[in-house]
Amino acid sequence: MKMKILISLFVFVMSIDVYSHEGHTHERYGKEQIIQIAMSAGPENVSGDATIISHDGTLLREGSNGWVCMPGSPPQ
Repeated sequence: MKMKILISLFVFVMSIDVYSHEGHTHERYGKEQIIQIAMSAGPENVSGDATIISHDGTLLREGSNGWVCMPGSPPQ
């Protein structure tokens, strides 16, 4: 029983740590790299002319087709 509690506590603490760093993952990527990451989530006919915003809502590229792409977590 104590082991289950310890494991649960460990998982909880680790998930808080991962979540608290989630917003900082894009600092090492340039604007064009972030745009490419955001565009990779959709097909080219959608993402090619889509508006691109960063993870914090900053406009990176104005689009013309009404779609908006936003980057997720970049590859590690």
